[in-house]
Amino acid sequence: AEPLACAFHAVRLACQLAGDNRDATIVVLGGGAIGLLAALVFEAYGYSDIQIAEPNALRRDMLENIGSMRAYDPLCEKPDSSRIDIIIDAVGSGTTRRAASALVRPGGVIVHIGLQDNEPGLDTRRITLQEINFQGTYCYRKDDFAEALALLSSGKISGKGWAEIRHLDEGAQSFLDIHEGKAPPKIILQTGGE
Repeated sequence: AEPLACAFHAVRLACQLAGDNRDATIVVLGGGAIGLLAALVFEAYGYSDIQIAEPNALRRDMLENIGSMRAYDPLCEKPDSSRIDIIIDAVGSGTTRRAASALVRPGGVIVHIGLQDNEPGLDTRRITLQEINFQGTYCYRKDDFAEALALLSSGKISGKGWAEIRHLDEGAQSFLDIHEGKAPPKIILQTGGE
């Protein structure tokens, strides 16, 4: 429930800043566990115009089969920036901060939850002149965790299709698979049994 609670908290902040507009156009940068879960939280609460930017083709294919969001390759495609109300940056690199700054509409919302690097990229001039809301977040609150558990218990969100259980002996290979982009967004390593 922990990664879902983090994603839920980011979505909650975005909705507080953007207003409760179920017609909002949403772009999530990064299709890893937090990015995917943020998209699924939006979907669980009735948002339908959700896109996930993911450069890894294997992960994009997997994302297309989960929920109703659309996955696209940000290296080859760019959504219409005049329509993007909310961006969740679940990567947190200079490249994704630059993309978020360029893609969000004037007056839109960027929620930054990824922490890949500390490279420059945020267009503070555009954010200031076009009154774009930028919110950083990292973790979750107690009520976010409770809501994450409720989403899991209700079946509105599950691990089906995006999480994989492997034996602890496969730990080293799992990290290689993640690094090479051959793994699902979440791998759970277990110690005993099957």
